[in-house]
Amino acid sequence: MSFTELFLLSDIWNIAGPLIITAISILVTGIVSIIILKSIPKGLLKEVIRIFLMVAIVGITLGTLYISAEVWGS
Repeated sequence: MSFTELFLLSDIWNIAGPLIITAISILVTGIVSIIILKSIPKGLLKEVIRIFLMVAIVGITLGTLYISAEVWGS
């Protein structure tokens, strides 16, 4: 059995689709986060928002992967 028989193109596409959507979501979220951080002056508020944005990026990433995999699989 060759490698091409193990994985069909449709199988690879079913796996890669949600990952591509998640990567686009991370890119957009990162750009928005950078814009938000650039507009805030230095100080305690900026550090708190920076921590919040890190947690938000992780949460948005997991949520996007979960939702896109559910939609893509149905």
